[in-house]
Amino acid sequence: VKTAIERFPANIRRIVGNRVLDWPLQRDDCFSDEKPPEWLTEAMEKYRPRELPRWLEWEELPPIMVGEKSLSMNQVTILLLQLVFAESGVLVPMVKALKEHANAGSLTNFGWRLFELWKEAGASLRDVWAFNALGQLGDDTTVLKLAPIVRAWPGKSRHSQAKQGLSVLYAMGSSLALQEIADIAGKVKYKNLKAQAGELMHEIAKDNGLTMEQLEDRVVPDCGLSKDGNHIFDYGKRKFFFAFGQDMKPEVKDEKGKRRANLPKAGKRDDSEKANSAIEAWRLMKKKIRQVGKLQARRLELAMINGRRWSQSEFNEFIVNHPLVTHLAQSLLWGDFAKDGKLKSAFRVTKEREYASIEDDLFELEDSAEVGVVHPLLLE
Repeated sequence: VKTAIERFPANIRRIVGNRVLDWPLQRDDCFSDEKPPEWLTEAMEKYRPRELPRWLEWEELPPIMVGEKSLSMNQVTILLLQLVFAESGVLVPMVKALKEHANAGSLTNFGWRLFELWKEAGASLRDVWAFNALGQLGDDTTVLKLAPIVRAWPGKSRHSQAKQGLSVLYAMGSSLALQEIADIAGKVKYKNLKAQAGELMHEIAKDNGLTMEQLEDRVVPDCGLSKDGNHIFDYGKRKFFFAFGQDMKPEVKDEKGKRRANLPKAGKRDDSEKANSAIEAWRLMKKKIRQVGKLQARRLELAMINGRRWSQSEFNEFIVNHPLVTHLAQSLLWGDFAKDGKLKSAFRVTKEREYASIEDDLFELEDSAEVGVVHPLLLE
C-alpha cells in the first residue's frame, strides 16, 4: 500500500522529505504509515497537496496522542493539509475522527501551538487557516486563552485578526465561546470590534428567533456543574464534591464535609488516572467559573441599569435554576414589576431556589409576572 507521501507531487515530496521525514524528534511510538488503524486510514483519504509555510516548525508541534501512540509526521501533514482547505463550520475528516479517538487535551495543545507559531510569524492573513484551525481543534481552555488576545488585538493595529478571532470563537460553538462574543459586543473599548461582535450576536439571535438578551440567557455555560450545582471529582476510593465558598469562590469538600481550596494530590490508595483526570477537570472548572461569574455579574448589573425584564418562566429557567447564575441571583433583590414599569413587590431567591418576601415569608410569582433586578433608586 502506498503511503500518503508517495501520492504527493515531486516538489511536495521533496519539501516533506526535507522538513518532515528528517524531523529530529520523529517518535518511535507513531502509528505505522503502511498500516495505520482503519478509522485513521479512512479519515486520511481526502486532502489536497500544497506547500506548507516555512514558519511551520515541526519540532515545535506537540504530538497528537491516541492512547500510547502518536500520529506520524506523514499523518500530521495530511491533517494540516485538510485544515488548510477546511470549509467554515465543517469538521475536516481527521479532526472528526481524532475528536473521537485522541487523548483528551491532545488536539487542543496541538491547535494552540499551531496558532502560536502563526502568531509568532506575524499572524499573516495569507496563512489564516492556521488560526481558523482553532475553531476545529479548540475547546473551552482555548476560549479562555484566545478571548483576551482578540480583545487586545485592535490596540496593536491587528483589526483584521481581531475580526477573524470572532469567527474562530463562533466556530468553536460552545456556550463559553458565545458568551465571550456577547461580552465583547457589550463591553470593549474598540468600536469596530464591538460592532462586529454585536452584528454576529444579532445574526445568531435572529437565526434562532430570539432577542439579544434572550440569546445571552441561553448561552451561559454550566461550567461542568449538574443542574443542582454539583460535581463529583472521583479519585477511585475517594470522592470530592464541588462547593461554593464566600463570594462564589470555587471550593471542594471531602466525604466528611471538610472544605479545602483545592483538590489534593493523588495518594497511594487512589486511582492515579482518575485522580489526575479529576485534577485537570477541577483546574479548568475554576477558570471557567471565575470568568463566567465575572461576565454574568456584569450582565446582571447592566440588566438593572437598563430595566431588563424576564417573564416568570424565563426567570425561573435561566436565572433561578441555572447551576451558576442562581448563586448570583441569591445576592440580589428582585422585583415583580407592573406593565407600566412600577415596582409592585420585591423578593429574593433563597438557597433552596424558592422566593421569599422582604418579610421573609414565602413569595409566589404569578405566571404573568415581569421580573427584574431592583435598582436602589426604586427603594427610596
